[in-house]
Amino acid sequence: RGSVARLLTIWGLWGELDDQPVCGSGEWRLPELARKLRIHPSTLCGWIRCGWVRARRPRPGSCYLVWADGEELKRLRRMRDHTEAHP
Repeated sequence: RGSVARLLTIWGLWGELDDQPVCGSGEWRLPELARKLRIHPSTLCGWIRCGWVRARRPRPGSCYLVWADGEELKRLRRMRDHTEAHP
């Protein structure tokens, strides 16, 4: 149980579902954006840690909110494709 909670926290997926902050314009919750991009949430979290993706945590332990408008989604898809072609 503790290991699962730790991984969820590291990946930015931990947080109370009833108390989730509202996404701003062009923002996605990390799990939702990962699903849209068809990548694992840990991949997206790694990109955040590297500074390749702009994200914020409204409060400690909450789920990441990732900024991605239309152009940013295209860039993230290119990153995904490049990562798949060149692991």
